[in-house]
Amino acid sequence: MTKLLRHFTSKNLYLGFLHLAVVVLAMEVYILADQNREFKRFSDSANRERLVEGDSLSIQTLMPIDIGSPEISDSRGAIVFIMTTRCPFCKRNMASWKSLSSVARSNGLVTIGVSLDSLQMTAAYAKQEGIDFPVYVPRDIGQYVKQNKLVGVPITVLRDSAGIAQRVWNGLLADSVVSEIVHTITNNKMFIKKGTKP
Repeated sequence: MTKLLRHFTSKNLYLGFLHLAVVVLAMEVYILADQNREFKRFSDSANRERLVEGDSLSIQTLMPIDIGSPEISDSRGAIVFIMTTRCPFCKRNMASWKSLSSVARSNGLVTIGVSLDSLQMTAAYAKQEGIDFPVYVPRDIGQYVKQNKLVGVPITVLRDSAGIAQRVWNGLLADSVVSEIVHTITNNKMFIKKGTKP
């Protein structure tokens, strides 16, 4: 018993707490470094242009995350949700995106989810979040981001059948913005190519 008590001297306790503090600090440094990499990857707006209304938004180089996803068609307008699997605001947008996907379908638009992460990470994320719209990943993420001027996520885009971004919303969707998007979809048929059945 005496030997055991010797281990609980103030010096040993101090060393134990010191080791614990170093481990916690190392974990915090790792988490901050990971967040910093994510921030630099998608939020370096000082040196990059941002996707705006009137810009083209390519969908030709996207791959489906599962075999059951429909082929992407350029002949119809689309609502596009651009995300990453680690973006907290993308996660918070998910309920709104699911609702908007349903509105889009009933108005002849297709829904395209675009993840800027790997196929494997995206497939796991889609399953975890219960995503009910088709999700795709670019063949070359870096090139896709650069080509389409994607700075930061989430991004919500209404894309017409000519491939032009007619409306662009960046960041978290407030209820008023969701209502605006619904109104835009239901009252503006310019997104549907003439003669194309939904």
